Amino acid sequence: DMEEVCEAIISRRDFQGVNELYEDTGTLLHWAASKGHEFICTAILERPDFATVNKTDRINCTALHYAVGQGLLDICKSIVRRKDFNTLDIKDVSGKTALAVAAKLRTDYYQDGCDSALGQNYERICDFLEAVRLQRPWPQ
Repeated sequence: DMEEVCEAIISRRDFQGVNELYEDTGTLLHWAASKGHEFICTAILERPDFATVNKTDRINCTALHYAVGQGLLDICKSIVRRKDFNTLDIKDVSGKTALAVAAKLRTDYYQDGCDSALGQNYERICDFLEAVRLQRPWPQ
């Protein structure tokens, strides 16, 4: 499928676009996270030459904002655990951090009676990001 093809391309050592900043979509990681492409995000994050984890897009979102928005807990963890990650408290143009986005989505899913599994996933993302913010041991 298309996700496998993208992952294979990104995983190639001679692929040069991993750190490009695109005007409309931010970085490749922004795009992959915003579309929920977990395997592509992983391929990007595992590249030793990946260096744009802290970049923001035109609405000041980090890739973490998008990973949170798609409920990608493992990608959120991978982003935050990078030694070069330092944008946990960045606010988007509406004034929300990634943690605030997760908290709103968690509340919305529980209030609207939507899929409880997704609400629980946002709960886990909130717990993880809050622990990181408070510099407590990370929940597994």
